[in-house]
Amino acid sequence: MSKINIEITIIGEYSTFDGLVSVAEKLPKTTRDHYRKVLNLIKKEAKDEKFYFLTTGAFKNTTFGYLFFTDTKVVLIEVKPPFGKLKTHVYEYKNYNEVDYDMLQALGITNNMIYLNKTGLFGGKKDRVTHISSPNFMEIYEFVKMHV
Repeated sequence: MSKINIEITIIGEYSTFDGLVSVAEKLPKTTRDHYRKVLNLIKKEAKDEKFYFLTTGAFKNTTFGYLFFTDTKVVLIEVKPPFGKLKTHVYEYKNYNEVDYDMLQALGITNNMIYLNKTGLFGGKKDRVTHISSPNFMEIYEFVKMHV
């Protein structure tokens, strides 16, 4: 599994897409090139949005990627091994009616998770965002809860 490291912190209330692009220029070459590819995918999904949190995380099992939290959605840019192919997942807050969280610890590793729940005709569906590494996990959870 490839290691993902985000060296970008959103300082202040929020960042814009242009703000994220300008930060990319300060990264080392390899990281910068990879992050530009991620930003090209974000541009398609949320160019005009305000970005409140950026961290690492996973959707569905252990596929890791970049997590972007905006006013209207959570966007994960999944990094697929072995060659770093990128895939976009979008969870819009308006599609969910309940949010919950969990913090599991095993072998000294903490796994922070946010569950997004929606009810349907034949039961409900639960989507989850796992392995959120941010030290601001509870702030992220409260932010998502407020928007759902």
